[in-house]
Amino acid sequence: MDSLDWPGTGRNLDWGKGSYLVGQGGAAWTCSSCYVTAPARLEWCSRCGSWGSFVMRVTRPASPVQDTAVRSAAELARGTSSWLPLTGPVGEVFGPVPVGLWSMAIWGPPGSWKSTSALVLSEALCQASGPVLYLSLEEGHGATISERLRRLEIRRDDLLVACQSDLGRVVETCREREVRSIVIDSLSYLPSLDAEDLARLGREAGAAIVVILHATKSDQARGSLSVLHAVDVVVALHGGDYQHEKNRFGALKKGRLPWSTTT
Repeated sequence: MDSLDWPGTGRNLDWGKGSYLVGQGGAAWTCSSCYVTAPARLEWCSRCGSWGSFVMRVTRPASPVQDTAVRSAAELARGTSSWLPLTGPVGEVFGPVPVGLWSMAIWGPPGSWKSTSALVLSEALCQASGPVLYLSLEEGHGATISERLRRLEIRRDDLLVACQSDLGRVVETCREREVRSIVIDSLSYLPSLDAEDLARLGREAGAAIVVILHATKSDQARGSLSVLHAVDVVVALHGGDYQHEKNRFGALKKGRLPWSTTT
């Protein structure tokens, strides 16, 4: 866990996972390299080692789930959850996930099969729940993603690949095409998005959300810590291996990615 002293105050600021530090009036300073937040401008980021990288932005805490119904414990205990039929290798790595709205973060260093894993999961979600919108913000519609789709033999008409970063347009596309899941590759190209933004995107689009995050030089997930705190599942990828760091739907798992040997 990283920590540093906020100059001029003598206070120690905890940069641990899930911390969300906000300044006066909801303003915060964000490191433009690793996106960690602080309540004041800092000259140096101890998380990624960058100098002069803090910029001001307005932050908001993630909204809790809104449910106006009042239910008894007995009623809830009798209830049964509906799960998406993710089977085979994909279910082994990413399952279980429920029917409806849920969220997942997949992160890792370069060469850890993040985009390949995201496409494999996207194909499985198409089969299990319906159309998927894959936001290819890093590779666009270029040769890299085309080659990866051919290599994985993914040729589904209901796997929609877009380069759109305008979330209003994303919501419109989801409603028009009845999209059930949104995969964002990667969140580095939408650095201002926080946990509340992603939750709102899921609600307005009526879709589950999967986000891909890069790793910092210190081998931590790059991006707003509020996102990792808010999502239901966090899967770390390293060298062809996977490990669940968080899973609200089942046991934490780890192992070898079955598709990491795909040529």
